[in-house]
Amino acid sequence: MAYLLQDQGGYEGARPLIERALAIYEKALGPDHLVAATTLNNLAFVLKSLGEFACARALYQRALSIREKALGAEHPDTATSLNNLAGLLCAKGYYDVARPLFERALAIREKVLGAEHPNTRNSASRAADVLEALQRTGEAVALRARFDLPRMPQAPA
Repeated sequence: MAYLLQDQGGYEGARPLIERALAIYEKALGPDHLVAATTLNNLAFVLKSLGEFACARALYQRALSIREKALGAEHPDTATSLNNLAGLLCAKGYYDVARPLFERALAIREKVLGAEHPNTRNSASRAADVLEALQRTGEAVALRARFDLPRMPQAPA
């Protein structure tokens, strides 16, 4: 039910259901279980959508920590956690902090999934967007060219 509400934009209604699920999973499986990490990630998304960025950041960081410990630093799910945390940081304008996270997610995905995988291409696009935001246009253009990604539209003059 929580995920249906979440998918329909009912974040206020989804929040208590996901919080309850998290409490159950942590009690039954332990706070460092991968199911808890996935639930933390989902709750962080809801909190981000509700504008509770500090809480969302802490949950994304906790999910990342669990996945790194359980799956290793180069697992695709670890890359997903990096991507999610970086996306939150971008939403708050912390591009300089988000950049290395996107780049790390990209490196993992390219190594494990290959350059043509949609998740790898997503990470490349997001990393290029951050480079653009940091006015590192040459690096962004090179990254987009490397993955044959469309260029960012130019603002009208």
